[in-house]
Amino acid sequence: MEVGKGGRIYTWGEGFNVGRERPVFGMGYELFNWHANILSGIPDSYFGKFKTNWIHDTPHSIFYQLFVSGGIVGLCLWMMVIFYAMLILIFDLVKNKRLINTPVVISIISFHIYGIFQSMQYIPMIWSLIFLNLGYAMTIDDKVLPERLRRITGVVVKVMIFLVLIGGVVYFTGRGSQDLADKYGLRVYAQDQDWHNYHGFYGKEKWEKGFYRWSGRKGLVKIESEKVRGSEGEKVRG
Repeated sequence: MEVGKGGRIYTWGEGFNVGRERPVFGMGYELFNWHANILSGIPDSYFGKFKTNWIHDTPHSIFYQLFVSGGIVGLCLWMMVIFYAMLILIFDLVKNKRLINTPVVISIISFHIYGIFQSMQYIPMIWSLIFLNLGYAMTIDDKVLPERLRRITGVVVKVMIFLVLIGGVVYFTGRGSQDLADKYGLRVYAQDQDWHNYHGFYGKEKWEKGFYRWSGRKGLVKIESEKVRGSEGEKVRG
């Protein structure tokens, strides 16, 4: 996906191209920036082919954020919950004249309108408010819904439970980020392919005379031999 180099459409493109790596069940909750930084260094990845000079902290849209985190399944589950809550609130408002439902409905709608342009998880206080609204909706008896609609929502709930169980199986039987490493021929799924050989050091930096790694003020370094050091092609500096 190619878009301009600025604005929300560009940022949404970042989220879309990260999420494409695992479009069904997603890349993991709140891991957009971590994946984007790694994938930007992999030319064959969707994100690597996406022209970008700047990686944002979030895709600046709750919908793309949910797509990256939980894939199409996660996004659909969220929308099902929101749709069900809205049904309960609106039918209760009409049937029982419970006017307090009105600001709750407006709050949920405005939350998602604003969420088109912002990752709401990025603002914890605002993010928590949606769950207060949903919690209130869940206190309303579903008998306010017509019988036929209740049967339909019952089936939807069963489908949601099934998808959650499938997602759990996929998570526990998967190999995590190693699948992505294998997909692109990497030893490890990380920006720094040698990070596992330098525990306790910061990422390597390229200076005029070669690569360097910085550590904290105190630490222990085990050096096996000069030959091993030479094969790494890097200098360690603390």
